[in-house]
Amino acid sequence: MSMKIERQGDRIVIRVAQTGRGEQEVMAVLRECCTRSSWACPSGECAKLDTVDARREGESMLITLTPMAGEELSEHAIGECLRYMFDEARSGTTR
Repeated sequence: MSMKIERQGDRIVIRVAQTGRGEQEVMAVLRECCTRSSWACPSGECAKLDTVDARREGESMLITLTPMAGEELSEHAIGECLRYMFDEARSGTTR
């Protein structure tokens, strides 16, 4: 699986290619991250999210993260959070 994270205006767009896991599993990992308490989140970015939208584009999945008004999302922090969550899902551990 590969991820490319980029800023588009105030939004963060994550392109996930070669998922091998399937769209549902990628979204499950993202939802798991966003449902944890903000103190448990490795980046704290989930507390800034207003909406999370996902769609297919060819063989890739595009996930668009929109911040709440007045907030700014960090590409780096989102990337760290997702890598942490995917590693945790792969190892089968939960917090």
